[in-house]
Amino acid sequence: MSHKRLALVVDDDPDIALVCTLHLEGAGFEVIEAGNGQLALDLAAVKHPHVIVLDYMLPDLDGVEVLRRLKAEPATAAIPVLMLTARTHKKDQAAAWEAGAHDFMVKPFDGKEFVEAVSRAAEEGEGDTAQRRDEAIGQIVDARRAVDATLAAVVREATDAVICKDLDGTITFWNHGAEELYGWTAEEAVGQSIRMVAAPETVEEIDEILDRLSAGERVTLHETTRLHRDGRRLHISLSVTPIHDDLGRVVGGAAIARDVTDRVRRETRYEGLIEAAPDAMILLNEQGEIEMVNQQAELMFGYDRFRLLGRKVEMLVPERFRGQHPVFRRQYAENPRTRSMGAGLDLYALRSDGSEFPVEISLSPLEEREHGRTYAAAIRDVTERRTTEARFRGLLDAAPDAMVAVDQAGLITLVNRQAEKLFGYAREELLGEPVELLVPLGSRGAHPVLREGYLRGGGGHRTFGLRPELSARRKDGTAFPAEISLSSLQTPEGVIVCAAIRDITARKLADNRFRGVIESAPDAMVIVSDTGAIELVNGQVMRLFGYEREELIGQPIEVLMPLRYRGRHPEHRRRFVRSPRLRPMGANLQLSALRKDGTEFPVEISLSPIEADGTVSVCATIRDVTARRQIEQSQRLAAEREREASARLREVDRLRTDFLATVSHELRTPLTAIKGFAEWLVGSWDVTEESRKRDMVQRIHHAGGRLDFLIQDLLDFSRLERGKLKVELETQVLGELLEEALRNTATALEDHHVDNRVDADLEVVVDRSAFLRVLENLLTNAAKFSPRGSAIHLDVDVAPETVVLSVRDEGVGIPEEEHEKVFDRFYRSPATATSAPGTGIGLAIVKHFVEAQGGSVELRSGPDEGCDFRVTIRRVLPGS
Repeated sequence: MSHKRLALVVDDDPDIALVCTLHLEGAGFEVIEAGNGQLALDLAAVKHPHVIVLDYMLPDLDGVEVLRRLKAEPATAAIPVLMLTARTHKKDQAAAWEAGAHDFMVKPFDGKEFVEAVSRAAEEGEGDTAQRRDEAIGQIVDARRAVDATLAAVVREATDAVICKDLDGTITFWNHGAEELYGWTAEEAVGQSIRMVAAPETVEEIDEILDRLSAGERVTLHETTRLHRDGRRLHISLSVTPIHDDLGRVVGGAAIARDVTDRVRRETRYEGLIEAAPDAMILLNEQGEIEMVNQQAELMFGYDRFRLLGRKVEMLVPERFRGQHPVFRRQYAENPRTRSMGAGLDLYALRSDGSEFPVEISLSPLEEREHGRTYAAAIRDVTERRTTEARFRGLLDAAPDAMVAVDQAGLITLVNRQAEKLFGYAREELLGEPVELLVPLGSRGAHPVLREGYLRGGGGHRTFGLRPELSARRKDGTAFPAEISLSSLQTPEGVIVCAAIRDITARKLADNRFRGVIESAPDAMVIVSDTGAIELVNGQVMRLFGYEREELIGQPIEVLMPLRYRGRHPEHRRRFVRSPRLRPMGANLQLSALRKDGTEFPVEISLSPIEADGTVSVCATIRDVTARRQIEQSQRLAAEREREASARLREVDRLRTDFLATVSHELRTPLTAIKGFAEWLVGSWDVTEESRKRDMVQRIHHAGGRLDFLIQDLLDFSRLERGKLKVELETQVLGELLEEALRNTATALEDHHVDNRVDADLEVVVDRSAFLRVLENLLTNAAKFSPRGSAIHLDVDVAPETVVLSVRDEGVGIPEEEHEKVFDRFYRSPATATSAPGTGIGLAIVKHFVEAQGGSVELRSGPDEGCDFRVTIRRVLPGS
């Protein structure tokens, strides 16, 4: 085993990783490398390095996320991490410190300072790392041993049968539950075939289960038949799970079996009866354990039957009653008898979701058995009935109107406080008296006939009021105009008629005042009946809509609406009448109205319900908001333009900030390689092998090419920003331009195969320098965003006047919704931004350079389909 300190270098740029490795190996470190974040986490967990050198930008996880995950794991939390990055922004450094970085260095770096920083971090963290690693490993081992011991004890003493077997069926484990179930001891069973417990008809079933285990399948809650040692047939519920070795291979199975013989017998006996019952049915034993339930019980309580069977019935009893319920159960068992549904008890039950509901329960003792008596409980949900009863009892006293209940003989059976107050009688003076006592003297003779006609007509709900006018009589003999609503209720004793009586004296007095208020209102006001007919309009309506009053009275309100709304409006109107409420002016609805001349105009409408004569009329106040809407529209457009401009400025500012940070990173990365290799060669030229020297010089050359290409992109971008791009279109041979572009990008393309199918003699009209920059950007872009070893395809489609050049890669592709964005300045697709960082200006340069030459560029791509950039340019026609 090596005694060198181990350093893990994490960087996706092989040049930077090599520079770090050279310096660290020269200082006596052993170095391992990782090109992405996930590999770094895996190596750190296995190798436990003394120090980690971590790049900020990685192709999968960014460096800060890797750092957070390292610190979250006990085995790697103490390893010191040096962040080495080309990112210089203060927020990047702050994020690294917050995540737990030990030190932070910016590329390019001085080799000596880099080694000193790594060595210092390794020395400071070495003791703590080893100690915390050993402690973490010890804790894991101790915890695993404790869990294993606990699990073994639980399995061994489990009441259910737990049996392990290998793939040929040989028993390898047999717990106490298996001894109780099958009658064989563990010493007798282990080493025998599991087929010894099979009934003759289930031997093939066991073979099938073993085959399924071999395939890695589970067998869950399978009910079957097995044999006891004494020959008795047992009904069991069986679950079998595959057992895997350390390599993940299936080596056997673990079976859990439970004896369900008694349940099967009971279910066979009672199943038809129980399932056919209209109520929820539950069978209990003397211990209060649930032995059988029907489907109605599952639906009522919200449990499936397997969650109920074997559980105490108290799980279905509300918490506040649970303590007393076993006592009631024992008292019933001492004197069991059939107790019919509705025994006068106020009972409640509990659903699986925790909600309570009132029930009626009928109890019946069943036959005695070997282990005691069984009891049947029929349960009925009476929520609806209780609700109805409670409402009826509280209805009369809670009602705002006078309420009088009358039986079929016309005698008063119930009155509320409002009736006492309205008529001036005490309750005792009215109960048992004929209802005609409350009818004016002149109408008493006809009232019994009207009452009997109402009952013969089926009762139901009816309202009487202003038309025809009704009156009632007080104790002092005075009469008053009344509105009366009748409702009938069928009871076991017969039909009860409930009358709601309202004094409408004030309403009549208010009618005349109301008409004056309507006419003097500054807004147009329309009164509409519950059937939608216009009953009243004021002068403002005539001015606003251009109708005479006589033209509107009696017409449907829809006459004032545009045609497109008329079909739906009656239903809206009916819904409002069913649930009337005040809707104030300006309810955020975009409404329009229609004048007599057919012109539309925007309106605001407030609606107010008016209850009279047992019906609900609607008062609609209508206001013309044409001028206001025009002002609001202008303000909205101005505000929207301001918001869009502000958002664009913020986005441009953000993109520029990201662009500057990215450019800094992109410049520093090749510069780090150039500086690092050059520094090494200057200090170690004489002791470095010739092949290593040549490799380093080639890497410097490659990094220089990257730097030159980036600088050229920045210069091109600067020309675009200043509007200084000028082109001179000339006839060029497309094949020659491609060959030159391929030579200029050879370093970037060295890990790819170029499939060039372009006609070498095809002539096009372009600016030579500008079009070379287009080709170089597209080629390097294809290489950057496609895997090593993949092909880059060059092809053309020739049209009469144009040539379409296709540059297609085999990368991850770009979703269709991003196709236009990729040509925006500074834009980088989220799908590739971390795996292949860049400035986000390359494709913007391509687009502007192509369009400046009279051409166009488009992207064809999709997820996992690669990218196909198609550049359309003018061709030179043969003979021209």
